[in-house]
Amino acid sequence: DRVRSMASLAAPARSHRPSAVRRTWHQLPLVILTVLVVAMAILPLAWIALTSLTPEAEIIQGPAYVPTTLTVDNYTTVWRRGDFPELMLNSLVVAGLTVALSMAVAPLAAYSLSRHRFRGRTWILILFLSIRMFPFLLMLIPAYIILRDLGLLDNRLGLALAYTTFSLPAAIWFMKTFFDAVPVEIEDAARIDPVEQAPLRPQQP
Repeated sequence: DRVRSMASLAAPARSHRPSAVRRTWHQLPLVILTVLVVAMAILPLAWIALTSLTPEAEIIQGPAYVPTTLTVDNYTTVWRRGDFPELMLNSLVVAGLTVALSMAVAPLAAYSLSRHRFRGRTWILILFLSIRMFPFLLMLIPAYIILRDLGLLDNRLGLALAYTTFSLPAAIWFMKTFFDAVPVEIEDAARIDPVEQAPLRPQQP
């Protein structure tokens, strides 16, 4: 009897093995597809990294899958001859100004659109979303004319304003989603406590 009971307990375990193996074989195409997609995303980056470490003579001779020697002369050349420090500084300043301008305007607009119901609110949200649908190249000529009239051509602030025009609608949408997730009861409790109401100030019950 004991042998039969042990056999009966072992039988289900054996029956589950084919299903597990069958499930693994069914998932194999998905695993292969995932590996191929990841490889397609990583291989170009790896190729760029290897090319940047390849000597100039080998690059001129022709493409090589693996360089014979590795060097950092390409980076030093770019740093010395290409005004790379100044270009990097410009990028940091413009990015910082763009973030500062977006974070100064987006929370205020997003809070109003999230907490208040007024006529035209839906159309304003659709307008913000439709701006993201247009390519940035279509706005180059109007942006150039506006920046020229304001005297902000060839200026970091002017470039930051152009970037802010394109990034602000997305920032407003993201911040609106954040404010929508905050319960209104927290603000009601803050008014009763009382606590100064400010959308940029963290509020706790």
